[in-house]
Amino acid sequence: MRLVLFSGLGADESVFAPQRLAFPELLVPAWRVPDRGESFIDYCGAYAEQLRREGPCIVGGASFGGMVAQQVASLVPTRAVVLIGSACLPNELPRTVRWSRPLRPAIQPVLMKLLQGAAACGGRVLGRWLSPHVAGVVRQFCRSNPAVLSWSLRQLMVWRPPAPLDCPVYRIHGERDRVIRLRCRLTPPGRVVPGGGHVISLTHAREVNDFLREVLADVASR
Repeated sequence: MRLVLFSGLGADESVFAPQRLAFPELLVPAWRVPDRGESFIDYCGAYAEQLRREGPCIVGGASFGGMVAQQVASLVPTRAVVLIGSACLPNELPRTVRWSRPLRPAIQPVLMKLLQGAAACGGRVLGRWLSPHVAGVVRQFCRSNPAVLSWSLRQLMVWRPPAPLDCPVYRIHGERDRVIRLRCRLTPPGRVVPGGGHVISLTHAREVNDFLREVLADVASR
């Protein structure tokens, strides 16, 4: 059964490097540059059309990629959705994202280039103190396309989930995720990773891979 995972905002397929080793058939779509004025639904619809040729898949993602996965799953037959450190509701997003909505028009590629430059300088200065995983995420952010980054951040600010999906949703979340905080009273995750932060696909790869195996087995048994 095909497993498709979308990386997070500012990340690429290397955020799923441990999962690629465990699941050789894993597909991690590259982020494409959105067309001018393209909506979130239309953007996800293009991925849905690509996956339609694959047949019913398990679709998931990390962080913003999980939100894309939910929208894709609403547009194409899907066996299941897997959320890795992602949100099910807008209230689970960081308060800074929600408070920054009035600034949405200012989120443009030129601003992203400035942030990428600052991150690159910070990475060089603090490199020796950064963990390999954090350093890798910084590098991914710095080499991301600014147009994709700015568009994605603007969509994140006004994101609304699709109508309830007609497939099961499996969720794994880091106990200490400070980006998308664990809010069990809102949408309880299926698995909480003790000590896990926001990038558990890298920092807690064994737990994530075990979870994915359980999901694949559960879906196959249905």
